Amino acid sequence: MVGRLLVEFEIAVRIASDLKPPRGRGTSRHDRYSVLDAVDAVAPAMELADDRCADYDKMAQHGLQLLADNAWNEGAILGRWRRDWRSLGSANEGIGSLSGTALINDEVVGQGYGRDLMGHPLEALAWLANEAWCARNFQILATGSSSNSKALSRSIYVLLKPSKTIDRSCSRLM
Repeated sequence: MVGRLLVEFEIAVRIASDLKPPRGRGTSRHDRYSVLDAVDAVAPAMELADDRCADYDKMAQHGLQLLADNAWNEGAILGRWRRDWRSLGSANEGIGSLSGTALINDEVVGQGYGRDLMGHPLEALAWLANEAWCARNFQILATGSSSNSKALSRSIYVLLKPSKTIDRSCSRLM
């Protein structure tokens, strides 16, 4: 079934070393701090998705299943990888404080921060690791959209650009 083509604006991470789920009693669950060393690089990303004509009124009850299944992904466009991403700030803020603006045909369609997804982009990686997803060296993960998905139609021009408040950080990421 072909649905509606969507675009989502995300931060992608490239895994540097295997990241395994916690095992056994007393083992701590992953959080954004425990996955830091597993991240080699980050990049701006646009995910292309097909919503398969979803009934959005029923989405809340199936959100985590859709995420785990990668059910809508049709592809992604990745920007330049930044291996020096730690220079953008601490694990507490850093890439979570990056903001960006999404434009389609030169019209602003969304704005957001890295922290708009689960409080920090690396929390998405931690969640996946905790749910028995084993990240492998040099796998790529798009952490989730920092603004609402946008439906596309006809000819389009899509751009993700840094906001003026973080030009120094986000423009270096892009």
